[in-house]
This record gives sequence, structure tokens and C-alpha cells, in this order.
Amino acid sequence: MALRVEEDEDSTLEHISEVAEEVDEQVGDDQEDDIEHPVTQPDEVTLVLIDDAKKLGKRFQSLNKEIDVWRPTIIALKEKFRVTKGYEGIRIVVDGNGLFWGQFCEMYFGVGARRVNQLINDTDDKREPNRDHQARL
Repeated sequence: MALRVEEDEDSTLEHISEVAEEVDEQVGDDQEDDIEHPVTQPDEVTLVLIDDAKKLGKRFQSLNKEIDVWRPTIIALKEKFRVTKGYEGIRIVVDGNGLFWGQFCEMYFGVGARRVNQLINDTDDKREPNRDHQARL
């Protein structure tokens, strides 16, 4: 029986050692994370920047809501330009200028067609362009 007690004590000691090593590793990892990614209190300049960013964030949210409202109109207009992947579509006269969709986007939205697609969550599908129109070009 004495032998059995020694075995139980040995296995218990091993288990305690293993648990202690795991705890040391976890504590060590947390300390390393704090060193790699310290948490600091913001200074006055940072506080001003944070406040400005929060205000801008509210404007982004309202802009996203505005885009949601106008998305169907923008998509419908884009379809009128007959834009497809690999084909810039047709020119439409706007304020006396014959514009492609990309030119319209740059002139009236202030961004390129690719950015407008991102904002309205749209892509140029792979439909074939209007062949009758291509023949007239």
C-alpha cells in the first residue's frame, strides 16, 4: 500500500506541476500581449481627434442611409448608360455633354464609377452589350 500512496502522490505532483506551468504560460502570454499592445490614456490632441472622428462617423452613418434611399435611382440611371463588364456603355447627353457612366460619376458624384459601384453595392454584370448600338458606333 505504501507504494500505491507514493504513485498517487507522484501523479498528483505531476498534475500540479502541469497546471502550474499552464498558469505561468497564460500569465506570461497576457504580460507579453500588454507589452506588444499597450493600453494608454489619450492625450488632449488624441481626445480632439477621437471627438472629430465620432462626429464624422455620424455623418458616414447618415450618408449610408442617404445612399440606401438613392440606390434604386442610381442603379436605374446606370442601367440607362448600358454599362456592362468590359463595356463602358453608351454616351448620354447631360448638360450639353455626351458622357459615359464613368464620366458622369466623376463629374456629378466626384468619384469614379468603381467607387459608385462600391457605395451602391453593385457590379457590372456580364450581360452582352447592345450589339445594335455597337454597330452604330
